[in-house]
Amino acid sequence: MSKSVSFALLATSVIFAASAFSSPSKGVQVVADEANRRVDVTIDGQPFTSYIWPTTLKKPVLYPLITDEGVTVTRGYPL
Repeated sequence: MSKSVSFALLATSVIFAASAFSSPSKGVQVVADEANRRVDVTIDGQPFTSYIWPTTLKKPVLYPLITDEGVTVTRGYPL
C-alpha cells in the first residue's frame, strides 16, 4: 500500500475517532501539515491528538492523546 493511501486511510480513521468523542454541536478540525510530518486534530479548539510520522520513528503514531478534561493519556518516553 502506498504512503499516500495509508495516510488517507489513517487520517480518515482519526477524523471518525475524533467525531465519536464529540457531540454534533462541537467542532472537530483536522489540519494536515506535511512539511512538519503531522496531522493535528482538535475538538472545539482544544487539542485531541496528532498523527505524526517523523523520520526518527520506524512507524507513524498518534501522540499525544488528550482527554476532554485535558489529561494526557499517552506516555512521554519512549515515544
